[in-house]
Amino acid sequence: MPIVYVDLSEVEPEQSVWEAITLQSGEFVGHQDSKTRVLNAFGENNILLVLDDCQKILKAVKEVVNDVLRLCRNVVVLTTSQQRVNREGERVIKLDPLPDSDSYNLLLYHIEMSNPNWRPGLGDPEALAEITRRIEGIPLALRLIATVIADRSARSVLDSFETSLLNAEQGSASGHHVTLQDALDHAIIARTEGECNLLLRLSVFRGSFDLDAVVDVCEVDPAEAQDILATLVRASLIEELRVEDLPADRWRVREVIRITCWQRISLEHDALRDRHLAHYQKRLLETAAPRELDSSHPATKLRSDADNIRAVVMEGMRSKSKLEKVVKFTLSSVNFWDVNGLYDDFYKIASYFRENFDELESVVSSSELCSVLNEGGRLAGWGDRFTLAGQLFEKVAAVYERDGIYNHWFEFNHVYYRIVTGDYSKAVEKSKILLERSDESEFLGGSINAHYGLALAFFRLGDYEKAEFHMGKSSELCKLNMKENEYQKVFNDYNKILIYLVQGKLEWPREMLDQFRKMENVGEDFVSNVSYLEGLYFCLTGNASLALGLHEQSLAYFKSVGQFRGVAQARLSFGRAAILTGNYQGARECLEAAVEYFSKLSDAWSTALCYERLAVLHWLLKDRKSSKEMLDKALQWREKYGTPTLPIDTNEIEGLKKFLSESLQ
Repeated sequence: MPIVYVDLSEVEPEQSVWEAITLQSGEFVGHQDSKTRVLNAFGENNILLVLDDCQKILKAVKEVVNDVLRLCRNVVVLTTSQQRVNREGERVIKLDPLPDSDSYNLLLYHIEMSNPNWRPGLGDPEALAEITRRIEGIPLALRLIATVIADRSARSVLDSFETSLLNAEQGSASGHHVTLQDALDHAIIARTEGECNLLLRLSVFRGSFDLDAVVDVCEVDPAEAQDILATLVRASLIEELRVEDLPADRWRVREVIRITCWQRISLEHDALRDRHLAHYQKRLLETAAPRELDSSHPATKLRSDADNIRAVVMEGMRSKSKLEKVVKFTLSSVNFWDVNGLYDDFYKIASYFRENFDELESVVSSSELCSVLNEGGRLAGWGDRFTLAGQLFEKVAAVYERDGIYNHWFEFNHVYYRIVTGDYSKAVEKSKILLERSDESEFLGGSINAHYGLALAFFRLGDYEKAEFHMGKSSELCKLNMKENEYQKVFNDYNKILIYLVQGKLEWPREMLDQFRKMENVGEDFVSNVSYLEGLYFCLTGNASLALGLHEQSLAYFKSVGQFRGVAQARLSFGRAAILTGNYQGARECLEAAVEYFSKLSDAWSTALCYERLAVLHWLLKDRKSSKEMLDKALQWREKYGTPTLPIDTNEIEGLKKFLSESLQ
C-alpha cells in the first residue's frame, strides 16, 4: 500500500492542511486547488495517509480526515497527536511507556554514556527513581535528562524539575507530551547562556551544517562556536558527523530538539531565515561553474547541504515577502541540483511555480519564473519525468508567446525534449528556427546548440550525412571559445562516434576512443559512457566477449547512481553482445527490461532497436512466431516515428524478414 507522509509540526493554524499535503508530497500536480488535486489523486487507490503531529491544528485535520474518508473509500488515515481527532469510527492506539525498572536502567545507561566518571551521590538513587517515575518512561526524555544529571547530581535536577513535573501530572491525556516537553525545555535551559543561545539558533538548519554556516547564520565567533558545539555534542543535544578518524567538520541538531528550539526562538525567525538564505546563496554562487568532464565539480562539495538548500526554497515559497529572493536563490541552485543528480527536488519546486504562476507573477517577474520552469523541464527530462517536462515547457511557451519573447536556451531544451520523446521532425523544425535566430543575433551558444539538436534529430531520422555535418559544425563553433565549450565539444565527439559506428565506420571512432581513454581527471560517468561506445565497437569488430565485459561495467555504474536511461542503454547493448556470445537468457532479460523502459518514454529509436534484437534472439531460439511478432513491433515504431533500421543491422534484419515471411507462409 503506497504511503503519503505529511509532517504537520510546523504548519500554522491559518495554513491549509491540503496545501501541506501537496507541498510535502510534490506529486499532486494540476491546475485545481490543493484539496481537489489531493482528492482526485487519491480516488479509488489504496493509500495510507499519515498526518504527523496534528495537535496544533486538530480542527483543520478533522475536516481533512472527514473529506478523505467520505470521498476516498480505499484510503486509510493514521494521525499522531496528543489528543484524539474525535471522529466516528476512530481507533485510538495508546503508546505505553517503558516499565519503571527498564526506565531506571535506561536512565543509568545514558548518564554513564554522557559521563563515564559519574557516580551517584547521597540521595541520588531515590531521586533517580522519582525522576524515572515522573518522566513516565519516555525514552527520549530519559536520554535528554540524563545529559543534565551527568553534569550535576540527580537530587539537584529533581529539585529544579519538580514544579514542571507536578504540573504535568495534573494534566489530561496529553501528560506524556507535557513531560517530554519539560524534559526538552530543561535540557535546553540547563545550558549556559552562550550554549543556550547558539543551540536555539542552530534550529534554523535542516540536516547537517558546517562551522562556516554556524558562524555566518548564528553570528558567533568561530573559536567560541567550536567550543560550544563540542559541549552540546557531549550533552547529546547535537550530533557530530565524522569521516573515519578526521576531526568533526559537520554537526546536526537532533530533530525533536530542533523543533523545540525553533518554537522557543520565534522572535528571531525572520532574521535567522534571512541569514540562512544569504549564507547558502553565497555558497551556491561560489560553486557556480560550467559542467566539466570530471566528477570534482565545485557544487558536488555542497551535496551534504541539500537539506538546507531545499529548506530555503520550500519555506521561502510560503512567504510572499521573501518570494523575490527565493526565486533568485532557486535559479542560483540549478547547477547544484543538476551536477548532484538531485533532479526530483528541483522539478518539484518548478511544479509549484507552474501551478501558482499567476499568483506569483504579481510579486516576481514572469521572465524569472519562466527561467525556473525552463530549468525544471530540463531536469525533469534528465530524470525521465517527460510528462512533467512537457507541462513545464508548455507553460513557458505560452508565457513567451504572450510577451513576445524568444529565449534561445528554452528553445534548445524544448528541442531536446522533442527528440527524447520521438518527435524528430518537430525537433528539426525548431532547431532550424533556433539556428536562424542565433546566427542573426550572433549568439554563439545558440548556434552550437542548434547544430547539435539538428545532428541528434537527423541521426534518429536516419539521415547520417546531415547528422555528421551538423555535429561537425557544432564542434567547429565550440573551438571558437573552448574555455566555455570544452564540455560540449567532447559531448559532440561522443555522439559523432555513435553516428559513425551505426554506419559501420570504425577507423575514426577507434582513434577517438583511444583519445578518450587517455584523458585524465575525468569522472566515472564519462568513463562508463565511453565503455558503452567501446562495447558497441568491439561487437562490430568481432570481440563480443570483451564488449560484454564493458557493458557489464557500464550497467553496474548506471545502476549504482540511479541513471535509468543509462541503465536501459547499457541493457540494450549488453543484449546485443550477449546474443553474440550465446548468453540468450541474459540477453532476453536485459532486452525485455530495456524495451519496457524505452517504450514508456516513446523513445522510438531505442524501442525499435530493442525489438529488432529480440527478433534475432527468438529466431536463434527457433521461436519463429515470436521473432515475427518482435519484428512487426519494431516496424510499427519505425513507421510511426520515421526512424529507419540502423545500417549495421539492415542486412541482418532484412534477411530475417525474408526468411520469416517465407517460412511462416
